[in-house]
Amino acid sequence: MKFERMLAIVMLLLQREKVTGKELAEMFEVSLRTIYRDIEAINVAGIPILTTSGIGGGISIIEQYKIEKGIFTADDISTMLMGLGVVQSALSGKDITTAHAKLRSFISEELADDITVKTDQIFFDLSSWIRGKDLNKVLDIVKSAMEQKHTVTFSYYGHRGQEKLHSIEPHRLVFKD
Repeated sequence: MKFERMLAIVMLLLQREKVTGKELAEMFEVSLRTIYRDIEAINVAGIPILTTSGIGGGISIIEQYKIEKGIFTADDISTMLMGLGVVQSALSGKDITTAHAKLRSFISEELADDITVKTDQIFFDLSSWIRGKDLNKVLDIVKSAMEQKHTVTFSYYGHRGQEKLHSIEPHRLVFKD
């Protein structure tokens, strides 16, 4: 998790000119102290980080180190962000925030407005209308069971209306309307 967060921080710093430690801490839901430790580790790894304090200060990567961002077209990035938006409407968590930050890092300032317009034109909302159900909690349990190869036991109502108990080892999670 720490490595993924640090990679996302680097990708974000490549995208933006400067970011405050507080912004990073809020984005990744960690303490400011954790962010500073991550920044130090990134710097030790050879990525030249520049920090400035005071008003207008923040964290940045020196300009000479930044890479060319023209790998993806505006349509490529828009499509990936829309796909991520579909997943984000049904799921939440740090993985999605990290992926979103990584994708945004490939957007040049010239393409940012065009991509924002394209991604705002279509929105998929797969969130549940069912109240009182904690879908994210259930999905986290199933996702964890898949990753750890554990079984999940649940109850359901059969076709005759009787409640049944069933155990499975999940291998894939399918979202269906």
